[in-house]
Amino acid sequence: MADNYMMFSLGVQLNSPEEAEWVETVLDEDKSTDLLSKITEVEEFECLGFEWQIDGQLELWIHDGDGQGNTTHVANFLGEYLRKFEHKLPIAFEFCWSCSKPRIGEFGGGACVVSATEEKWFNSAQFIQDNT
Repeated sequence: MADNYMMFSLGVQLNSPEEAEWVETVLDEDKSTDLLSKITEVEEFECLGFEWQIDGQLELWIHDGDGQGNTTHVANFLGEYLRKFEHKLPIAFEFCWSCSKPRIGEFGGGACVVSATEEKWFNSAQFIQDNT
């Protein structure tokens, strides 16, 4: 049997303590806000598909935690953040998936660029398919 992993890690520089407070409120799974429910609205996951923390310099660190992250949750959250604070610049992140055994088709990666109005996704498997 093989284990599959979805991995990512990104930093988002928050602009104010108010932004940090909003992030902490929205992502607190114990409070189960409507916005948190919207962010996690994906078929296989009932809880937040990433781990996070904010350091003393207002940098939000988002990561998979244990190799089982959900990039859709990350993109959903980032879109909500950008809309809430009316940020104009997009946020981008990369991700990879891998396997504990060298199985064909079980390795790859991608990226997502999130703005307040859209998400643009890229994945290596689709790139290969489109170019061969």
